[in-house]
Amino acid sequence: MNTTTKPDFINSAPKLELDVRPSLASGVDPFSLIMKNIDTLKDGEILHLINTFEPLPLYNVLGKRGFNHFTENVDGIFNVYFSKI
Repeated sequence: MNTTTKPDFINSAPKLELDVRPSLASGVDPFSLIMKNIDTLKDGEILHLINTFEPLPLYNVLGKRGFNHFTENVDGIFNVYFSKI
């Protein structure tokens, strides 16, 4: 899912926010951290990933696990919302 208008359910669903910019700045690949956080999501929760680039490969990896995504680029910061909703 990647449209220009943020779906309503994203605004109302509980979110687990994960900002991976500090990991990237310190040279650490945040993939394992992202996967660890995805595994802790409860039914109906959304992972809000904050990143400096669009994580295109992650869309495929999490898509295979049943996750949809919505992406916003706000002033060069990518806000990606992953959900099973």
